Amino acid sequence: MTKKYFRVETKDIDTNLIYNSFDTRYGLNLDFKPYNHFLNTYLSVMKENNISVDFLTVLNNNIWSLGNEYLKILSDAIVDENYIDLQKVTNDKNHKNQRIEIRYVNSFVQNFDNENNFINFDNGTYLWEITLEMVRCNFFNKEPNRLDSKFFFTDIDSCNYYNDNYLNGIGKIYEIELIDKIEYFEGDMNLIERVQNHILFEDLINEFADYWRGKQTEKPIREVVFKGKFKYKNIT
Repeated sequence: MTKKYFRVETKDIDTNLIYNSFDTRYGLNLDFKPYNHFLNTYLSVMKENNISVDFLTVLNNNIWSLGNEYLKILSDAIVDENYIDLQKVTNDKNHKNQRIEIRYVNSFVQNFDNENNFINFDNGTYLWEITLEMVRCNFFNKEPNRLDSKFFFTDIDSCNYYNDNYLNGIGKIYEIELIDKIEYFEGDMNLIERVQNHILFEDLINEFADYWRGKQTEKPIREVVFKGKFKYKNIT
């Protein structure tokens, strides 16, 4: 049986044309420039600390909004002289019994200045994508870069999930004909979807490694990361 591919679009598509994935690649929807300094600083600290992945974003956002007032909370959260208790900083039960050395918090905070200000970081997509790319580059570099690729689904149910949860149900499903396959990877989007904000960093890396291994959950959302040429076809 020939495998079929599908994609959901919010506008009418010319089914007579052949499309190049790079011209409409996923990464064109994301502007990393405002977040680059934050993300690079974030990863430099997280690579040395197995703590909840949302802690530094909470820290960053609160310093952005409260400034020096929030630094007083950091001071009050110091334990055992050299550590900061995460829960005392965030008041989040998911951070219970976690701590980080003061030197790492200082390194994070001091990396921001007048040129590279604190920002309101409120879009986890950027964090997930840069981490997925880090895992791919380090352990699965033969697989296609998600940001340079086009995404398809392998079944209608996965299309409907995406349409309902990301497009408010207004999308139209097209069948896709692969014309020239340059790079291809099939993964389970559900492995990314189920990640919680308070997951530990090492668990996040393992979860994303499972994605790149092609591991499937019990109810997978099968997505294809594709580079090459393709056509849209109306579903009859």
